Amino acid sequence: MTISYQSINVKKNDGENFCLSPVCEDDDNNRCESISLIDHSKRRKEKNKNSNELETGIIRDSFDEISDNFETDSFWSGYENGNNLSLVLLSAIIFIVGLSSGVYGTSIYYSNIYNSSNTQMANKEVDLFETQRKALSMSLLLNSPPTSTNTDSSSSLSFLFSAPTSTPRPLLYLTNADAYQRLLDGSPSSMQGTTFSQYSSDFFLISSGIDAQINQAYCGTATAVAIINSLRFLRIESKNGVSSNPVLDVPVDNVYAPYPYATQKDIFNNCTKALVIKHTGGGPGVDDILTPPYGLSMPQLSNLLQCHLNSDSSNIQGYWVIESHYVDNTHLTVGKMTFDIKNAIADPNSRVLVNYDRATAGQIGGGHWSPVGSYCELKNSFLIIDVAKYKYPPVWIPAERLFSAMATYDSCGTWNFPDGQDTLTPKERFMSPDDGSAYDDILKKLGCQSTLRGYIIVTWKS
Repeated sequence: MTISYQSINVKKNDGENFCLSPVCEDDDNNRCESISLIDHSKRRKEKNKNSNELETGIIRDSFDEISDNFETDSFWSGYENGNNLSLVLLSAIIFIVGLSSGVYGTSIYYSNIYNSSNTQMANKEVDLFETQRKALSMSLLLNSPPTSTNTDSSSSLSFLFSAPTSTPRPLLYLTNADAYQRLLDGSPSSMQGTTFSQYSSDFFLISSGIDAQINQAYCGTATAVAIINSLRFLRIESKNGVSSNPVLDVPVDNVYAPYPYATQKDIFNNCTKALVIKHTGGGPGVDDILTPPYGLSMPQLSNLLQCHLNSDSSNIQGYWVIESHYVDNTHLTVGKMTFDIKNAIADPNSRVLVNYDRATAGQIGGGHWSPVGSYCELKNSFLIIDVAKYKYPPVWIPAERLFSAMATYDSCGTWNFPDGQDTLTPKERFMSPDDGSAYDDILKKLGCQSTLRGYIIVTWKS
């Protein structure tokens, strides 16, 4: 089929085909009549000129009212059947006005006005058609074409001329076959889902060492633990050619001794007391993570990882790099974020952690930490392995939604840690955001400053 735009064949009531494209051929290689809104306008112009029906400016108003319906399928359906009530009323108006005025010059004057306005209207409709054609093409590229329960021709035309929607792409939880399929290689050059994606190895490595956060403020701690446990399988070639584990301090819990496995209790040591948080364990008001400002900020989590990723070995050539990226949508784009994260998780020596706002992402809750497990090229979405396993399973979040969720502010993104909490009174240590202005005073006392959220990339570089 040869078309200039997109060819859409529609059956008329008498069985004859017509199409909304400048030039087209049907499947039987027969030329089909080129019909557009401009063509309809020209036909009506010739008809009205021959019958001398346009007499006064009243006619123009009538046609303006009718032209508002040109883009609806019901109007053209009635036009083809010849029984449209609007046309009957219009003919009556034309006849009466023609008898009363009889001014031929006025007829010509207003006919010219109508023809001009009608052409402008038709041009706008053609521009709209082109805009919708481009929107349709983009929709198909994203593998999410609009769906409809109606299959008749009027629904098809309505879809083409309807305004583009801004509905965000939905989340997909890892609870069904469609979600599992995204872990497979679905790139255009692949064999379409016969092997695991190059981006999916982190999902299995992180899943082997991830535990549910032990309380609702330990999401950052649980995420750091999952990252460290996943790196215990990493092997780096040393100077003498022997494959060994890089410089990585994986705690050995007494419960699991002698096997190294980090937990949300044994991950804290002298280094973390000096650089991250002073007191852990003991519950709210005692555990500093369960004390205002609650949880761990991006600088704190970066320091927590650094305490376990040492790079002072003389036997292995290489070092750990921890990069914190704050998502500022005035300087960082979705494309740049996607590029950074997907390349990091494709690297077996890298891991990614994200700090995002649940509500903005489409979930219930506020600020949250979790590791990234995979990336799906076809759907341009990231798999977040939620450490709040009691609340949500792993979820595929579209890249643009994850970007928006990270481009939010943490009201205490940086503060005077770890010593700042020593200045709080016993009463203040139990206060929460529900205490309103009193809690705001505590944040000021701690030196809290609002900062953007974002992502952290951990990489071994040799």
